[in-house]
Amino acid sequence: MTDRFYQIHEDEIRIPGLTKEYHILQISDTHICSYDAQSSLEEIRQAEEWEESWKETKKFFAGLAGEYFGSEQELSTVEAFRKLMRYAAEEKPDLLVLAGDLLESMHPAGERLLRQALQEYPGQYLCVAGNHEEEYLEGVWESKPRLVQFEGFQLLAVDDRIKTVSEETLDVLRSIVLNPVPTIIVTHIPLCTDKNREDLGLFQPYFFIDENSEDANAAEFVRLIRDNACFVAVLCGHLHGYLKTMISEDKYQICSSQGMIGAVNKIRICG
Repeated sequence: MTDRFYQIHEDEIRIPGLTKEYHILQISDTHICSYDAQSSLEEIRQAEEWEESWKETKKFFAGLAGEYFGSEQELSTVEAFRKLMRYAAEEKPDLLVLAGDLLESMHPAGERLLRQALQEYPGQYLCVAGNHEEEYLEGVWESKPRLVQFEGFQLLAVDDRIKTVSEETLDVLRSIVLNPVPTIIVTHIPLCTDKNREDLGLFQPYFFIDENSEDANAAEFVRLIRDNACFVAVLCGHLHGYLKTMISEDKYQICSSQGMIGAVNKIRICG
């Protein structure tokens, strides 16, 4: 691909026993700042203010992560999001994973744009809310855990946007442990264990959920995923930089970078 807007990371998750290969696209942190014909003057002013603030911030994060930032990355958040969705439609993955912070904030024009884009998307998608978003957006994401199932494995969307999870989420995870199915967890906020603590050393605790959290649900959430073989990988965002770490001896966590600068993870799932 010659368009330098797109910054593609290719990864692989192996699940023993799979007889078919699957392809997932992972995108996060597009932080859409938009307005439309229905927007009030105040909504337009707010969207323009958000957009302006991201011009330097996204460049800062790219520098922190050592990622390319050229004129191609200076697109508006709306233009960048639309390019990413066109790319996903052309690639035709088995699943498009949207790992949170698609919107800069819950605002009517952004919600309309996002709903329409996903209604028009020709494939299957799984979306979680990020810390810039609320727990529910009709037709896009929910607060309760959601499963997408394939032959031989499944993906589970988990709302961890406030750095903890609900008791309902823990019950779903416990039930998977009791009746094991290889499961890829989709969250927004990354998980921190003793195994990847050094890799996350660049980031403050704001950016991850720690296995040693004082929040009991948060700590159990991380440990359930860390300690049980049925949970085979974690896909997340929030860091605004690509980072692949091991949260246990045999378990990857793949964080997608900021979609605002064209970041996409292409993940092959195979046996």
